[in-house]
Amino acid sequence: MDDGHKLSYPTRTELSPMLQHLDMILGAPVGALSNFIGRHRGKKHSYKYKGPTPNAIWNNGQKIRGVNLGGWLVLEKWITPSVFQQFDNTAMADTVKDEYTFCQNLGSAEATRQLRAHWDSWVTEDTVQTLHSYGINLLRIPVGHWAIEPFGNEPYVPGALEYLWKATAWAQKCGMKVLVDIHTAPGSQNGFDNSGRAGPIEWTKSSSHVAHSRQVVQKLSQLVYDSPWRSTVVAIQPLNEPTNWGIDMHRLQSFYKDSYKAIRAKSKDTTMVISDAFMDWGYWVNSIPKKWTNIALDVHIYHCFTDEYLTLSANQHLSKVAENERRIVDMSQHMPVVVGEWSLDTTKCYENYFRSNFMQDDEWDKPNAKRYDCDCGKESDLNQYTNAYKNFLTTMGHSQTSAYEKGAGWIFWNFRTESNPPWNYMLAVEQGWIPRFPST
Repeated sequence: MDDGHKLSYPTRTELSPMLQHLDMILGAPVGALSNFIGRHRGKKHSYKYKGPTPNAIWNNGQKIRGVNLGGWLVLEKWITPSVFQQFDNTAMADTVKDEYTFCQNLGSAEATRQLRAHWDSWVTEDTVQTLHSYGINLLRIPVGHWAIEPFGNEPYVPGALEYLWKATAWAQKCGMKVLVDIHTAPGSQNGFDNSGRAGPIEWTKSSSHVAHSRQVVQKLSQLVYDSPWRSTVVAIQPLNEPTNWGIDMHRLQSFYKDSYKAIRAKSKDTTMVISDAFMDWGYWVNSIPKKWTNIALDVHIYHCFTDEYLTLSANQHLSKVAENERRIVDMSQHMPVVVGEWSLDTTKCYENYFRSNFMQDDEWDKPNAKRYDCDCGKESDLNQYTNAYKNFLTTMGHSQTSAYEKGAGWIFWNFRTESNPPWNYMLAVEQGWIPRFPST
């Protein structure tokens, strides 16, 4: 449904000198980026949605324009490095890299004290109201499994669930919707810090891990059903970013089936959001039962991981946006597609961070370990951004929001960061890199 999303780009005359400069920096032929924008500006798309009927997640037919409240109820060091600075220059500097080791090293009482201070400050009602004023209509809220149901003797501390409901109440007051994203699993579903514990991927290696994840979905479904926010929490995501290369995909499919039953036992309207597990999207066409209703496929599109993106010129990045738009349109004929995570970053900084922190068995320290050249200090300092780079970010922001709205919509990662401007939605709107949409 077209709800009047109109973009206001700088004129081609205004952009041309800056984009030619950026073409030279990124290695594209001079004029390539300017010509690309000239060819694609103002083109209208006649595509009409052919998939399952949209449901509550689209808020009366509107496209999803959302943000992730990341780095809040599940810690990620790169989002809020200040939380981890206390470990710098200590024996724990290299070991405390996620919420598991944060709690493990501080102990329950101190971890609880520090986390509550963080929960009280990182997201507030003012934050939610500001996001609403920018046109955001949905919050994807990552939460750890331990907040809903503790597992074994893991060192995580309780209390985050209270803040999940606080944010949901704030969203309700603004007329916004909420997607509760179970971001973690016992044993880790992907080996990243965003799973709660960086390291080996062992979620499907133990039946107790998967059974606990099922229990978490069941309990969350019940909690939502019993809450005053039943109409606000329009979607539940049983698991974020399980990686196909580290888990048993048959177990994942079985888990999704059990999760669907658990959610449907409480609500026929709540959308179940399925992570693509980094599989080719077509895999899910035949993997999801045709009789299922109110589902959506969550895909994460980043331009800063793998050589597929890291070697691209400015022009090629924009061509990739157009390519992904076509893929979304095609996949949307089978099921709703939401781009549940994306950013403006096209640099090599985060890939280096990822490799240095999460490669296993000291692979990063080997002489032949792959590293990318980047100037991360400069990339984190907005004051050092050239006009050419700022205009490129504007083009990427406007292009991606437009492309992803050819599907169900988009959810930016992240609502803000302590550094890393291309990952900071609130800053991006203030800078004009992403459009400020009308509030609904």
